[in-house]
Amino acid sequence: MIGYRIEWNDKYSNEFADTPSALQTVMGRLDDWLQARPDKPKVPNPALATEDFADLWNDTQYANFRSFVNKYRQWIDDAVNATTRSDSIEKWRQVFGDDFAKGENVKKQEASARQQVRAMLMEGAAHLDSLVDSVVDFGVDILPSKFRTPPHLQPSPWLPAENVSRNVQVFAEYREARGSSRKQQINSGEALPSRGGLWFDVRVNKFQTVPTNCYVRWRVTNTGAVAMALKKGRGGFEKPTDGDRLWESLEYRGVHMTEAFIIRRADDRLVGFSDPFYVVIK
Repeated sequence: MIGYRIEWNDKYSNEFADTPSALQTVMGRLDDWLQARPDKPKVPNPALATEDFADLWNDTQYANFRSFVNKYRQWIDDAVNATTRSDSIEKWRQVFGDDFAKGENVKKQEASARQQVRAMLMEGAAHLDSLVDSVVDFGVDILPSKFRTPPHLQPSPWLPAENVSRNVQVFAEYREARGSSRKQQINSGEALPSRGGLWFDVRVNKFQTVPTNCYVRWRVTNTGAVAMALKKGRGGFEKPTDGDRLWESLEYRGVHMTEAFIIRRADDRLVGFSDPFYVVIK
């Protein structure tokens, strides 16, 4: 059944780019095929068309197999889509058992990392390299809310409008150079090398561009020992580079934040702003 779910033109496709992708693809296709067949189907031997492998199962066994493939398909999707290392390990253990990544006490390590990060922030040591290592291992979710408001971050200079939207999203594309045509979508908190740069763009309600009666300002806030030593902590407001977009080079190791603010032209009132987009430079 699995063999029939794979075609010759799948070679070198993104669906089989690595082991997790291949597993997700195969299980997804197998589940789709099974769910379309509530009754036991024929499974012909490709080398002997008169032989039906499904004869080895009764209807109850087939129904059980069909149900469990569907369950494992969902577990695998959850594991592949996990956003942090610890969450990924926990979800893969649901698929493969507790021996997967044996020796890693994920929850204990994550709790320890959270405590260390809080301690660093309490001591004013948010710029240590160990903070970056913790975020790379466990994701930006371990950062407490205090991290969003370092001393060098400047508050919004605009008075709020009558209704201020928080449904504003920042998106980022990685490029090796500002004018490069090759691009790659980047998620908030994704670890990146200290080369190339990001084009940031802003959307309202996920898909809508900024209204023409408004303009955009960006707030980029850096952390990390190198950036702070060079007095590059920033934290102020800047005009877009091109249209509403902002270009930022990836230079300093640290956990940095980029936010978008939307201001109404008629009265310079703040009508919307985004959550921080975390840029983690290794």
